[in-house]
Amino acid sequence: MIIFGFHFRYLHTPTNYFIVSLAVADCLVGLVVMPFSALYEVLGHTWFFGAEWCDVWRSLDVLFSTASILNLCVISLDRYWAITDPIAYPMRMTKVKSAILIAGVWVCSSAISFPAIAWWRAVRTSPIPAFKCPFTEHLGYLIFSSTISFYLPLFVMLFTYFRIYRAAVAQTRSLRLGTKQILLGSEEKKAAKTLGIVMGVFVICWLPFFVVNLLSGFCIQCISNEKIVLAVVTWLGWINSSMNPVIYACWSRDFRR
Repeated sequence: MIIFGFHFRYLHTPTNYFIVSLAVADCLVGLVVMPFSALYEVLGHTWFFGAEWCDVWRSLDVLFSTASILNLCVISLDRYWAITDPIAYPMRMTKVKSAILIAGVWVCSSAISFPAIAWWRAVRTSPIPAFKCPFTEHLGYLIFSSTISFYLPLFVMLFTYFRIYRAAVAQTRSLRLGTKQILLGSEEKKAAKTLGIVMGVFVICWLPFFVVNLLSGFCIQCISNEKIVLAVVTWLGWINSSMNPVIYACWSRDFRR
């Protein structure tokens, strides 16, 4: 999808730019984050790559995962504007504005990853155990990062999809009644359906992780088999990055050409 997005000129649209940005984030999760996590799990939570790379790896995990989620949020906003106000959409969403939104996604993701992890390491009172790569248990950071990385984007995505659904229902009712209104085109209807599938997969994959993530900050003792539960919900979240390209490849006519 990344190669197609850059190579074929007919894919050079704001919407497809957002999809390519999402694909970049998802690809980096699969290439950089998941392999080291798999090794860490297989080796019984023994880290052989040094404290410095531990910090970088944890930061990249937060960066790429957050970028993936925020890209999904921006895509939902883009589809919301395109479907609910198709006449004004071309003027509202230009290539320049899409580039600004994409830059904002990556800047925001970077702001809650590297600086936050560096701060946590600086204020940590107890030394990091040898051959371990723990993530921060600081409650303030867990609340902050979970809110920015998941709960706010989730609220935006639920709001936009609800409005898109209402617009689709209203247009269908208008068609049945024979009233003269601008009807959603087949591409817009398909985009709404694709967004619904993406939304469902996103919630299923990421909600368990961010619930457990916050719970671990408030009451780690409340989680039985903590290591197993954290590993399962973490990998479930990363699976979302594997599913996004499949969904868009199957449902987007542009990327199937």
